[in-house]
Amino acid sequence: MGNELQTAFINYKQGNYATAWDLCQHILKTTPIQPDCLAMLGMMSNKAERYADAEKYLRKCLFFHPKKHIILTELATSLVYLEKYDEAEKMLNQSMDINSNYEK
Repeated sequence: MGNELQTAFINYKQGNYATAWDLCQHILKTTPIQPDCLAMLGMMSNKAERYADAEKYLRKCLFFHPKKHIILTELATSLVYLEKYDEAEKMLNQSMDINSNYEK
């Protein structure tokens, strides 16, 4: 699985989202709770404007990485588009408490 995850991440970073998506989905079939795949799927869902899907993936990921500011910020982005403003603000505040220098 390590090789597949690394390949998925490389494809994600290169903007090859379809390949990264397929690899993450394949990994999740054998390892249903793989936080890095959940994070990538959440971020790709945000990019595709599939905010409800992004929220689902990022919430699962957040369970394993509750202090990861990038996940909190991505989840907040989803929540804004889903008009869950109070919760989005909470997530952004948590993210800024962890890393106030993050530009997004």
